[in-house]
Amino acid sequence: MKLSDNIYVLKLPSTMNPEQFIYPTIISNEENLLLIDTGNPGQIEHLKEAFIKEGLNFNNLKAIVLTHQDIDHVGTLKDIVNDVKDIIVLSLSFHICCKCTCRCLKTICIDIISM
Repeated sequence: MKLSDNIYVLKLPSTMNPEQFIYPTIISNEENLLLIDTGNPGQIEHLKEAFIKEGLNFNNLKAIVLTHQDIDHVGTLKDIVNDVKDIIVLSLSFHICCKCTCRCLKTICIDIISM
């Protein structure tokens, strides 16, 4: 669902409860896309379909922001990092990235508390 010229909310089925949905958000800046949260594990195809439904190109994804470490927020991170070249991953603290199992050199984490 397009909320404004540059903000989209994606509706993905929850793999934990099929009667519920999760809502990753995209912020666009012309062709560059930032994804806020990634959905449950194994949802990369659902995520790609949601991008297409909104007229967005998944290959224009440049960064991901993880709001917290719940599985429905970080679950598809590893798949996205493996699929999208040079993507930047931002989180509130380093332990979030470690717990999401991406363990990738392409991951950049920011500890806001220490700033």
